[in-house]
Amino acid sequence: MAASLKSSKRGNVKDPAGRQRKFVTNQANKQSEEALTHTADAAAVKRKVTKKAECAVNPTIVEPTSSYQLESLRRFREDPVTSRIDSILSNKLADVEYDSDVCRSLIVTLTDDILAMVKQFEFDRYKFIVSMYIGEKKKQDVLIVSQGLWDIERDGWASASFENYSVYATASVYALYVA
Repeated sequence: MAASLKSSKRGNVKDPAGRQRKFVTNQANKQSEEALTHTADAAAVKRKVTKKAECAVNPTIVEPTSSYQLESLRRFREDPVTSRIDSILSNKLADVEYDSDVCRSLIVTLTDDILAMVKQFEFDRYKFIVSMYIGEKKKQDVLIVSQGLWDIERDGWASASFENYSVYATASVYALYVA
């Protein structure tokens, strides 16, 4: 233990880290404990430097990093989704006349088409809800409202409407961020 300490002429001691220490004879035990501590610290630093150098030389060894991520890499964007919903509604409903049985099956296929379209955008860490209404036009007004808990920083929504001479339709997509 004492062999690892280098004495100087003035009664000072250099520890393994190169720091100057006062040499006091009545504290020999304390010095040997400090020498052990500094030797252990130097060995730990040497192991860490060696590991980093080994990672740089050998690309198969990966240094562990924190992988917990709070933000999405591809956030939900309303504009492209709204335009695609609008095009789907106008293409599928252009020549449709209102019939409750036909519209009931049409809602199922349209919501599946809209959900598949939204998933093609590959917004990561989102769950999607598609809500759709189709009704007969009979000279009346309709107001559709939705309500829910919302994270204004991460969640999003897109909505589009369509109407022809006998049918009105509204489709909404809600993108809920999942951490």
